[in-house]
Parts: sequence; C-alpha cells; structure tokens
Amino acid sequence: AAAEVAPRVEDAAQRARAARLAVLGTPSSGAPEPGEPKTSLTELARGFLSLTDDLAAEAISRAAATSGLDHPERWEDLAAVLSFPDLQGRFGQRDRARRIAAPFAGLGFARELGGVKLEPAHPSVGVRARLAVLDPTRDVRVSPAFREQGLASELAILEGVGRGLAQLLLPAALPFAQALPVVDEGARTFAALLMQLPCDPRFLGSGRTLSKELPSIAAAGVSLQLTALRVAAASLIAGEDRSRDVIEGLCSRALGVPVPMPLARLALLGDVSPRSRFRAGLHALLFWTLLRDAHDEDWFRNPRSAETLRAMLALSTTPSGIQLPGIWERQLSLDDLPLVVGRVRELLEP
Repeated sequence: AAAEVAPRVEDAAQRARAARLAVLGTPSSGAPEPGEPKTSLTELARGFLSLTDDLAAEAISRAAATSGLDHPERWEDLAAVLSFPDLQGRFGQRDRARRIAAPFAGLGFARELGGVKLEPAHPSVGVRARLAVLDPTRDVRVSPAFREQGLASELAILEGVGRGLAQLLLPAALPFAQALPVVDEGARTFAALLMQLPCDPRFLGSGRTLSKELPSIAAAGVSLQLTALRVAAASLIAGEDRSRDVIEGLCSRALGVPVPMPLARLALLGDVSPRSRFRAGLHALLFWTLLRDAHDEDWFRNPRSAETLRAMLALSTTPSGIQLPGIWERQLSLDDLPLVVGRVRELLEP
C-alpha cells in the first residue's frame, strides 16, 4: 500500500510547490529560514489577543450601537448584542439556502455543491453545524443547530457547507483514510475564507445591500467571527494552565465581559479543536489578501481563484501524518498578525 501511495504523495508535493509559487510568488514565502526559531501557536494566540483587544471592543460597541444598545458590561448584555435583532429579517431562514449557495456557485463550485446536503437540525448546544461525511468524494451531510440565531446561524451553516464542499474537493484518487482528514484544517480554512463574504463591503456592495446597511452588517459579522477566533486563541493559552483564575480571566478577556466560571470552562475547555480553528481563521484572513493581490479585489468572481483553491484543497494534511507542503501548511509567524488585524479592520470599516 505504501508503494502505491508514494507516487501520489510525490506528485502532490510537486503540485504544492507549483501552487505556492503561483500564489505567494516564491517557494520559501512564509517558511522560516534555516536556523530561524519557529513561533509556537500559543505565542501567536497571545499576540493575537493583544493586537485585537481594542479592535474587538470597538466591533462590539459598533454592533451594539447599530441595534440601539449600550456597550455590554455583563454576559447577558453581550448575548443580547450578538443576537442582532435588527438583522433577523435580513438573515432569516427565508432564502437562506440561496444566500449560502451564491458565493460557492459564483466561484464555479455549483456542480460539487450538489454533493453537500442539508439534514434536519441537531439538538446539541451551540450554534455550529455538524458534519457527516458519508462519501468523501460524493456525499457530505450538514446538520444546522436547532436554535435559530439569525446571522450567527447563517454563518454557522455557511461554515458547515464550506467544510463539506472542501471535503468533496479533495483528490478522489486518494484512499478513503487519506481523503477524510481527522482535523480538516484545509477545509476549515476554505470555509473561514468564504465566511468573510457576507460582511465584506465589496461583495455586499455588488448585490442588493443598501449602502446604509453596510456598517451594521460589517460590525455584526466581524463581532461574531472575531469573538470566535479570540475564544479559540484563549482556549489554546488555557491549555497551558487550567487553573480557575486563568480560565476565568482568559474567557473574560476574549469575550470582553465577566463570564461565570462554568460558562468560562465550557467556552475554553469544551472546544475539541481550538488549534485547527485558530490556525484556519488566521490563514483565511491572510489568504484573502493573497487572493486579492493575485486576482484583484473581486477574486471571489474570478474562475482562476477557484482553480487556485482547488489546488490548495487537494494538498491538505492527511490523518496519516503526511504533511503535504502546500499553502495550508504555511508557517505562521508573529509578523503575520498585523496583516490579519488589517484585514479585520477592512471588514469593520466598509
């Protein structure tokens, strides 16, 4: 079996190098120089929290103001702000399937999207959708959360569909065990990239969105996605010290309000994949700028962007531990964080 897979891995490595050259412009972009120390993910998480403390508070304040609310001082107030009652009509269940499918179809993935099917809602706690991969090349099921949360629900389903579609874009020739990633970082990155569209001013400005609606939608989308990324960062840091004071302090910092200890533990220790979520979120914000530089500001309407994404997804990490050297495995560093924050700022200020 190893002899059979080896040529495919070598071929994938060659395609990875070609894809990296095409997008980044250099075979070593993003990789540390020989002898250069690598940045740990916990260091990145600490740096990310530091750089986004004020930005997250600003996003929440803007989101609260658009809903006629004060900046939240308690957990209950934050929950009220993040429900975005003024946007419930725009992001309601009516026409949701069409809205979610539109960006994928616009990129040229309409045929593959037919293999991603929505299932009945699941009763689990939280807003995230659940995935079931019945066939990694033909059939992925996405089950949304039972509780309807407007924009949060729409982004969660968009994430689930994005992960499902990315799974279908993996090479059909790979054995099942390799075509089904245990930690689907490539698929999560693809989904996080597409999740920026519903609050991106250029994407919204070309549709039916009124210019006066852009600030409220941008603030809402940034608040939800930045909060989730900050919680993932805090969860990584908490993995080094699970004491009560550290957990409570990290969660309160990530969310911007005091959080009861049981909820803090659930938020930081209940997530089974903070590492992949955090890396995928950072990569997605970086990749947006890379795709924009390569294919212009409306890259999401350029068929060449789809070709790039297909190549990248075909080179995701496999559960057997083979690291295919594609852009998904790009070494992140502290120098990337200002670019990440800059992209968030672009979204917040349409």
